[in-house]
This record gives sequence, C-alpha cells and structure tokens, in this order.
Amino acid sequence: MWKNLLARLGVGGASVDLQLDRDAFRVGEEVTGKIVISGGTVAQKVNDLTVSLVMEVRVHNRLATRTVHRIPVLHQVTVPPQPHREEVPFSFVLPANLAISSSSVRYGFRTQLDVDFAVDPKDFDPVTVLPDKPTERLFRAIEQLGFRRKAEWGKLTAYGQEFEYFSANPQLPIKEWEFLLRKTADTFYLLSEVEWVRGGWLAREAERKLEIAVPVRLLEEGQEQALVAHLKETLERVLADPHHAPQIPLHSWHLGQSPGHPGHWHGRHAHGHVPGTGIGPFAAGMVGGFLLAELLDELGDAVEAAGDMLDGDMFDGDDGDWL
Repeated sequence: MWKNLLARLGVGGASVDLQLDRDAFRVGEEVTGKIVISGGTVAQKVNDLTVSLVMEVRVHNRLATRTVHRIPVLHQVTVPPQPHREEVPFSFVLPANLAISSSSVRYGFRTQLDVDFAVDPKDFDPVTVLPDKPTERLFRAIEQLGFRRKAEWGKLTAYGQEFEYFSANPQLPIKEWEFLLRKTADTFYLLSEVEWVRGGWLAREAERKLEIAVPVRLLEEGQEQALVAHLKETLERVLADPHHAPQIPLHSWHLGQSPGHPGHWHGRHAHGHVPGTGIGPFAAGMVGGFLLAELLDELGDAVEAAGDMLDGDMFDGDDGDWL
C-alpha cells in the first residue's frame, strides 16, 4: 500500500530515459536512439509513452516554448516492478524547415510516461539542430571570406531566421552583412542588407539592400573555392558600384512561394500578410509559419520592443535585441 502511494507521488515509481545516439543532427536527418524504461517498486499501468520535440526561443530575456512535434511510442502498457528494464528503439526525422540552433533558438526532446493518478515520469534531452550540408557550406564560405558571426546570429524575426556577420577582412570594408535565406530547387537566395564604410577623408557609412543568388551547384561538395569566389565577386561588385547592385526585386516571398512573383516590397517595409498567420510576406524562413506566428504572439510585447518586427523593418538593426 505504502509503495503504491509513494509511486503515485513519484517516489520509487517507474523511470524513463531517452538516450540519443548523438546530441546533434541536421535538418531533414533521422534522429536515432533508444528509450530505457526502468521499473519502480511496484507495477504501474502506463497510458502512453510519448516523445516531444520542443523549441525554445528567447527575445529580450523572455522565453517562448512550443512543441514542434509529438511522437507516440507506446500505448496502454504495464511496467513491471524492479528489476525490470526495457529498451525501446527511437527514431524521428527532423522537419526540413526547422530553424537551426543558435544562441536564441534551442531544442530538446521531452520524454514522458503518462501514468494515471501519479506524477508522470519525465526526461529532457537537449539536441542541437544543424543546417543541411549545402547551407553549412554557405556559412563556411562566408567565414572563409573573413566574416565572423555576431552574437545575435540565427535570431528569429517575423520574417524568418536572420544571420548577421561582421567583417574582419580589411580587403572587404564591410561593417555588417545580414541576410535571410530562401531556397529553391536550383538557387539559394540571400535577401541581404550590407553596410560598409566609404573611403576617403570624409569616410561615411552606406548600406544597400540586395538579393544575392547562389546557384545550388556551387553548394555541392568540391565547389568550395568556386563558392567563395562567387560571393567575393558579388560583394566587390556591390562596393565598386552600389547603384547597380542587384537590389531586392519587387516580389513577395510568401510561404511556399519562390522569388519572381509580384509583391509589395517598398524600401524598408513589406506590406501584406500571409493568410492565417498575421505575419508579413517574408515570414517563416526556415521554420513553419504557424509555429513562428504562435511563438511571436506569445512573446508579444518583447517582439514589439525588438524593433516593431511585424509589418516593420525586415532588419531591425539593433544589436542588443536578441540574446
């Protein structure tokens, strides 16, 4: 009797432990591991064993947490008492449109046994979500050019995940380079804002919003040097003749829509919304639109304080907004 009561209070009850084969996986990759279920002092009936992929976003020291996906594993089972130990294989394919892990975007798997009239045994395991290999090659090429990631690299905005760099290369007098990433079957588009210092004794800062197109063939293995050369040539062309740089065209980047369609881009503001999400036409990026909308809605005032991100400047320009 006492053992049953203590088990209901979580003392001496069954336990669960998710053991992943690795602690980092790429978007679109299969996560593998095993779930270890250990019996307690008494047998316990379990309604469900589930594993949830949880996403945490931080802005202005405020956190918003959402379940990205819920994976059912077992239903209506009985866990025998000690020394029972059971291993259940676990696998899950990470969604290809996830935002990648950064200082302000984190993930973890929450494993839970649903036990009637008792404290549910839980386990939480952090996991790092890495970019796919073509995207990783793009980031590596940018860093080979002498760019370094800023502290807020990978923050989520109302338009998607934003990647911010500063230049440590004196041959490229660029102060900052920020971009959102869009992918099609044959091209990666870097929707960019580039800030640089114009030389001379009256040196002053200048900026340009432009779209940098990177053919997918340059993101294949073995094309690293060609990719670096392509990015370097594009940036040098912008610095040499900014007025003829490939500016952001008038098109809308709605969810599931590729560049080239008529849109509502006007200088520093994007007008129009994605139906059902309440966020602008550049929304989602590498995270599902509805999930992003929920996160931003939960953060509410913090999002507004971060630069009026909804229907506002696509690049907020404030280094201190995201941690």
